[in-house]
Amino acid sequence: MADESSSTTSRPNDDRSAIIFGGFTRYKKRSVRDDGAIVSQIEWFSIDVPDADADADSHCQKQKLNPLSVMEIENECYFAALDSSIYCISSHHYRDRVQIFDLTGDIDGWQPGPPSIVSRVGPHKFVVDGKLYIFGGLREVESPWMEVLDPKIGVWKPLPNPPVEIRNHSRNVVALLLKPKKQILVSSLLSQHTPDDRPLECRFLTYNIDDQSWEPLDTPVSVCKLRPRCGFRQRTNTALADGDTLYWVSFDFLARHELVIHAYNLITDEWFEGYLNTCDEIFGKKELLYEHRPHGLLHLGHSKFCLLLQSSFIPNTNRRQRRREQHIEIPYLYCVIIVVSKISSMDPDEEGFKDLNISVVATHKYPMDRSIDILDAQLL
Repeated sequence: MADESSSTTSRPNDDRSAIIFGGFTRYKKRSVRDDGAIVSQIEWFSIDVPDADADADSHCQKQKLNPLSVMEIENECYFAALDSSIYCISSHHYRDRVQIFDLTGDIDGWQPGPPSIVSRVGPHKFVVDGKLYIFGGLREVESPWMEVLDPKIGVWKPLPNPPVEIRNHSRNVVALLLKPKKQILVSSLLSQHTPDDRPLECRFLTYNIDDQSWEPLDTPVSVCKLRPRCGFRQRTNTALADGDTLYWVSFDFLARHELVIHAYNLITDEWFEGYLNTCDEIFGKKELLYEHRPHGLLHLGHSKFCLLLQSSFIPNTNRRQRRREQHIEIPYLYCVIIVVSKISSMDPDEEGFKDLNISVVATHKYPMDRSIDILDAQLL
């Protein structure tokens, strides 16, 4: 059973959307459990989504953000927010276990849940109609590629496998949910390498949730050619859809303080990207981005997205002087609401990208005791 801390925050507000996120405590040593599993400390948090309709709303919380729960867990884990609970799935010795945390407070602590059919590493997961779908990340090729949990009956069921071209690359796919159509869009690279530095190509397939069938994506573009700086990462689940356009986020590899939002239109085969300078447009004075990787966007509707970022306040930004003085860092969590708009009328640049306009409409800033390596964030 997971160990919990005494520090808590308020539970999610029923009247507003909440963001549930968890992350491993940085700089805390791992420990060994009685069964031999190496575990790390993970902290779970809940915050309200800022008012996206407010005009340039900016708010700084005075009290530190405390976790809902703190637990020791295997490093190979993932989670989903389902109804009013967190479902955390972890793996040890090729066996997965499910733990459930009730966010309403009616049930204390983490409770055991029904184990999944097969063990997975970093699978994709989606919640549709109150059911949890997980797929990919297989350890063994012959295992069911996709399964679904109905929490009302507490049973996982296998679902039809995709074509071989995707099933054989279960850890190298990009997947996202097309909500209005109740479809899961899955793409897989047709090849891992191309001669003469030509663009990598991928093909899109859709899984239709209602009739449990796989089909090629019905668009004029059958094969997508990935641009060199498109920011795709096949091993992460960072993309989401707004209408016919896919969005994902990355950090500029030359200047880590710049946040890059990428977009691709499935119908017109157009690519877009826009930049945010986090130091100038989001963070306070003497604050620097304190992230190893972006965590993806949360879609609020009507071209509005939410993003979690961590910064660190460094009193002395001069590196040479910092070496001689005491090294002090104060971590903050930012919940940022942005609005994006595609500028389709302009000509693309030399690499084939058109501009994506990005406006920050709301930010909430939370001081924290320590920074965490955010595992994932989801809307509830």
